[in-house]
Amino acid sequence: MDITKFTSKFDGGARSNLFRIKITGSIPGGVPVLNDDDSIVHVKAIQLPETTVGEIPVNHMGRIYKFPGDRVYNDVQLTILSDGTDMRVRHFFEAWNHTWNRHLDNVGQLPNANNLGCIVELSQLDRLHNPIRTYKLNRTWCSDVSAIDLSHDNNDALVEFTVTLKYHYFQIEKGTGATGGGAGNLS
Repeated sequence: MDITKFTSKFDGGARSNLFRIKITGSIPGGVPVLNDDDSIVHVKAIQLPETTVGEIPVNHMGRIYKFPGDRVYNDVQLTILSDGTDMRVRHFFEAWNHTWNRHLDNVGQLPNANNLGCIVELSQLDRLHNPIRTYKLNRTWCSDVSAIDLSHDNNDALVEFTVTLKYHYFQIEKGTGATGGGAGNLS
């Protein structure tokens, strides 16, 4: 393929550093949701969810035939830059995690429709910062807030931690970006 044909068909590609996260809905235990400025500034990296359909192997006369099975929703991880003044963003995720099983008294919220109302939207953006595609993680909850390693050896490094989110299912919404984003709402 000559270079003019390639460049006429290639628009520069999607950029992995253009993304947005938004957390909405109800979080149990009275935990206030992060505002957009906190999540945009402090979230360093996200994972768009993978889409996986399991397999059902069927043995028949010495051969294994594979058929589509059930959908699997794997965890999503966020990498967070810790704010230095009051660790407000880390406290949010710790409090969200804490509602499911409290440290001291070993009790927590029952997971039901009333307290699994949190929606996390993960959007990949175009170069004008319009969403190309948005993944809405429904009935999301925070399962893990990673440790933070502190050391005198770490000069000129910001504190980071990871958060693991679990969810019941996701929906894909077509974007409003320059290319329109693709397949539309896939529920």
